[in-house]
Amino acid sequence: MNTKLVDSLVQIIESLTPEEQTILEEKLQAKKINRIGKKISKN
Repeated sequence: MNTKLVDSLVQIIESLTPEEQTILEEKLQAKKINRIGKKISKN
């Protein structure tokens, strides 16, 4: 795992406003749901 990259991402996320963090969370959830849907459709 790229620990430096993860640490940098955490710092960036912590610097976001609460609104920006919410938008980021929504986008990550949408991508997670999309990945799950693709896995299910392959089976």
